[in-house]
Amino acid sequence: MYYFIEVLQAELERRQDVNSKYSLRSFARFLEIDASSLSAILKSQRAYPRKKLSEVMDKLKLTEEKRFRFISSIDQFKLDRKELSLKKRILSEVSNDLESLHKNTFEYSFNGDLPNLIKAKRIIQKFNSKIRSSLEANSPSDQNAKAHQITIKIAPLEEKSE
Repeated sequence: MYYFIEVLQAELERRQDVNSKYSLRSFARFLEIDASSLSAILKSQRAYPRKKLSEVMDKLKLTEEKRFRFISSIDQFKLDRKELSLKKRILSEVSNDLESLHKNTFEYSFNGDLPNLIKAKRIIQKFNSKIRSSLEANSPSDQNAKAHQITIKIAPLEEKSE
């Protein structure tokens, strides 16, 4: 979990320990942020708004070190979200590339770092072009010709347990 979320969650829980009726909506009102936004933040669906950072850190009475960690964790959250978004987009493109090949079955999964994912996408695109060219050049006119299945599997290596 990201530090900024931990801090917010801990403060909410501390307040709820003091007052069992203290709600997320009350905490949001204290932080001067919309309750639905705070809920999304606590669920790791959204970063804390930049405009309100100074105010929230003052309200939570964070030390300079904690302020730095709070801001850094928001920056890391945003970077991670961008990378995840890029991975999803590339996987979608790879999926579309693979599905575009006529009468071939492809099985794929990928759970790697971004540079390897981009490299895999390029390899698959080159392979896609070669297969497409080959299929067009060698299209059998004989209906009794053998059917072929091509399967590509990109999977992470098994991690060794110690």
